[in-house]
Amino acid sequence: MSKIMFYTFNRFITCALLLTATCTVSFAQTNPDVTIVNDTIQYDVQTDGRYTVEESAALRIETPQAIQRFGQIPLPYSSTLQQLDVLEAYVVGTDDKRTDVPADRIMVQQTPQSAGAPMFDDGKVKVIIFPGVEVGSVLHLHTLKTQLKPLFPDHFSMVEAIQGIFNVDSEVITLTAPAALKLYVDAIDLKGGVIQGDQADKQYWRWEVKNLKALPLEAGSVAPQDSSPRVAVTTLASDQEAAQAYRDRALPQAAVTPSIQELANEITAGITDRRAQAEAIYGWVSANIRYVAIFLDVGGVVPHAADEIAKARYGDCKDHTTILGALLAAKGIRSSPVLVNADLQFWKPGVAVSPGVFNHAILSVPEFDVYLDSTTQFSPFGTLAMTLRGKPALVVNDKGQAKTVTLPLSLPAQDQVRVTMNLVLEDDGTVSGHADVESEGMFGLIARGLMANIPQGAEAQVVGNVLSKTGQNGSGSFTRGKPRDLGGPHRYSTDFSLPNYVQLPGPGAFIVPQGFSSATNIAATFEQLGLSQRILPVPLQGRRVEETITLQLPATFKPTALPSGVQRKWTHGSYESTVKTEGSTVTITRVLSLAMPGPLLLPQQYAEFQSFGQAVMRDLRAQLVY
Repeated sequence: MSKIMFYTFNRFITCALLLTATCTVSFAQTNPDVTIVNDTIQYDVQTDGRYTVEESAALRIETPQAIQRFGQIPLPYSSTLQQLDVLEAYVVGTDDKRTDVPADRIMVQQTPQSAGAPMFDDGKVKVIIFPGVEVGSVLHLHTLKTQLKPLFPDHFSMVEAIQGIFNVDSEVITLTAPAALKLYVDAIDLKGGVIQGDQADKQYWRWEVKNLKALPLEAGSVAPQDSSPRVAVTTLASDQEAAQAYRDRALPQAAVTPSIQELANEITAGITDRRAQAEAIYGWVSANIRYVAIFLDVGGVVPHAADEIAKARYGDCKDHTTILGALLAAKGIRSSPVLVNADLQFWKPGVAVSPGVFNHAILSVPEFDVYLDSTTQFSPFGTLAMTLRGKPALVVNDKGQAKTVTLPLSLPAQDQVRVTMNLVLEDDGTVSGHADVESEGMFGLIARGLMANIPQGAEAQVVGNVLSKTGQNGSGSFTRGKPRDLGGPHRYSTDFSLPNYVQLPGPGAFIVPQGFSSATNIAATFEQLGLSQRILPVPLQGRRVEETITLQLPATFKPTALPSGVQRKWTHGSYESTVKTEGSTVTITRVLSLAMPGPLLLPQQYAEFQSFGQAVMRDLRAQLVY
């Protein structure tokens, strides 16, 4: 079905996959939640870029979990740009009885993102609440969306991806447009193309898929749209034309007004170095402009004026690039908006659909060869989130021209985690520990975000939960760093105690505990190795993770065997551990380094990476025998 129809499910999947990034869960889909019995999507395009899209769909509920996920379906839209009508909504039960959705069960709400943000009060959601849904029920939904204003004047673009995470009995996409309108099309794994119609002044297109079996739902993989049948259609002839269309709408809003000039001077007062000025401006925007998470496809492409954003102190991604670019321009520093996809989607169509798969805007500053994304709040200057690394992107104003780029990958020299842990084994078998964790680059961003989202006073509870889930029953707390201090590495420390961790006097064996050290430690790199094989690519970024563990043993403790150091390599990385003893002190040093050639681990690379990861995990579980 269309991407708007499965807003709820896509958000659920995104959350589920992000959650699995911090636990050792892998799964593959064997029984899809829903079967798309039939789905017809009909586009009717006008010369000026306006259009209607009518969708009639029937989906069968296959599992109890699907009742909760699809019992109500939210359809987000912009009331300024679009009109959304629900023409029909009903349920056919297992007894073939039809039950219509009452009018009062189709409710219009403001989007959660725009709540408390008056500049975005046109963001709406129509929520359809289906009655009597059970396994075997078929939900029918017939909608009509009217694009009142095209995102770009006189231009049309659309992307439709079959929801390949479901079984699809039949799906048809049609498009009608004036015959004189030049369309550029990229269709993948769909049957069809141009067809004959009954009006000479019209052109007709039709694509279809039948009896499509669901893709596996693999934890940590790329978005299913990357591997599903899909089609992109646009009137934009090239990336240059797409960039020009965006420039015409967005760049005037970044004008340097007297108030913007005054603000830029205030932020950079006493700073003469140009890069330091840029860093100060970036830090101010990150800290002072609240991010409202509205994507380009729903929120439009025209940002608010920089003056207005500065007064409101909030904005979406395109607003962040606007005020950041305006403040930099006030100091004579050139920049350009960059369009990119912020989800787990890596596919870029072969035609210039804009925004299309691009749903996020960041900023390029060529003078310092950096990309800036102030929406994260916790990114150091020039540091991008993991989901942006290695993505195709469109620089819209490289001295008046467009430029297609690949965003930087993570590198071992820049994206690092260093853990220094001191452990003491007491005479009663308790292990007490202290760890200092230092994170840089992408991992500094992750650490800052994690720490900022832990409520004050919940430190001991969080540590206790993490220790319990990793088989280390105990207690502890941590001293957090300053999440909004974006200069240099992020640092935090933790103290913990694991009562009766070692059964003394023995004989026995124990794994040197990891304590509460880091959510991005060496073990976290290999959490998605549970599947015997993968069909979909997995995002995997370069890194260097170093862990140094010092274990102080009791004077009377006599180990009979210690873990031995190992060296392991694979095509794009290496791992080495060393073990040294001095008196009753054991020091273990482990170093993992990955240098990926791209942002994805491909299915054909998975077996080698899995073998490498299993060898590393065996070493992490090596035991001290006594």
